[in-house]
Amino acid sequence: SFFVPASLAADAGRSFTITPPIFELTANPGDKLSEVVSIFNNGGEDLSIATTIENLKPMGEQGQVQIIGESSEGLPTLRDWIKVRGGNFSLVKGATKNVEFDINIPANAQPGGHFATLLFGTTGSSVSGGGAAVSQKIGTLVLLTIAGTAKESAQVISFSSAKKLFWQNQNIDFKTRIRNDGNVYIRPRGFLTITNIWGKKIYEQEIDTKNILPSATREIPLSYKSSRMFGPYTANLVLVYGNTNQNLNAATGFWVIPWISTLTVIIVLAVIILLRRRLW
Repeated sequence: SFFVPASLAADAGRSFTITPPIFELTANPGDKLSEVVSIFNNGGEDLSIATTIENLKPMGEQGQVQIIGESSEGLPTLRDWIKVRGGNFSLVKGATKNVEFDINIPANAQPGGHFATLLFGTTGSSVSGGGAAVSQKIGTLVLLTIAGTAKESAQVISFSSAKKLFWQNQNIDFKTRIRNDGNVYIRPRGFLTITNIWGKKIYEQEIDTKNILPSATREIPLSYKSSRMFGPYTANLVLVYGNTNQNLNAATGFWVIPWISTLTVIIVLAVIILLRRRLW
């Protein structure tokens, strides 16, 4: 659901993968959680890997996050709550290492979302083709929601079709932008429906959107393949989010006028009218 920018190795021999890429956790103040990350060396060299815990903040509208180290300018952090067991280790090629970590939640932890990333990076020397030392860093996100009275608030910033008038039946793309104004991450879900001029539903698509971090705006692309459409239509976005299923609704209108079919009908009608006049 999120993309973590990483410094990727130029040398394919020094590469590894991590599983899972994201932890979505819930807990109460005072709880202790224990989790495991698996690191697989899929490269051609033995690796030395070090682990750091970093803060993060949203970046862009495609679900990216920016790693900001110890800076406090990002999302509410759980960096100081995480303890990694054996975070620095060697990993021979083809091997897998399970790294355990604990999350010790303070008894006075504030309800809502708390966030961090476990960043795994190669250490030691490796030289790229240009002669510069390179390393690979990959992060797994930890999204923790502390039970209690959290703020769940979101809004549809924009919802529109790519054009207001389509001259043929084709893919009709919709651009949806949703902003999370709360303090927990959300994952809206629901339906895109399309109705004709008489209000009859001609299409329905289930939407399972992506996670949206607090203070972030996320673009959700949607598309519909039109067929045998003519005239004005309305696209309706009906979503719910959060523990109480709050509503997010939006609508936009568009026209479909297939010009080839329309021109053919006009020509046929004109010919019929001319022939009738001559027969009279």
